[in-house]
Amino acid sequence: MELGIEAAVTFTGLLNNPTGAGVFDASDIYCQPSVWQEASGLGVLEAMSLKLPVVASNTGGLPENVQDGRSGILVPVGDSEAICAALEKLLGDPGLRRRMGEAGYHLILKEHRIEEVARKYVEVFTGRSCM
Repeated sequence: MELGIEAAVTFTGLLNNPTGAGVFDASDIYCQPSVWQEASGLGVLEAMSLKLPVVASNTGGLPENVQDGRSGILVPVGDSEAICAALEKLLGDPGLRRRMGEAGYHLILKEHRIEEVARKYVEVFTGRSCM
């Protein structure tokens, strides 16, 4: 079936190191259509740290990182039409892509810096706040 997307999409196959291969650098949007319960989705966090807007399934821990309508678009699990609509929306609006990418980047700076993550681990394991 001819989809007419060959100029906009590259199907790479399996990549062991997508960051090293420059996949994020060459992307305008990050899409993670998970069908299982992602714990957190490291790929989503990596994409957000590079100011990419995210389209992700509304499952597991993904909604904790992707703020629907702000840093990306959440879609129902397995809903290919919703994924397509989200991608089309972002492809058609460079300003929206930029705003969502910036929002995701600022979320990373606020919630996922190593200092913040380490502080949270200390609190979990010791039961004490360490501000």
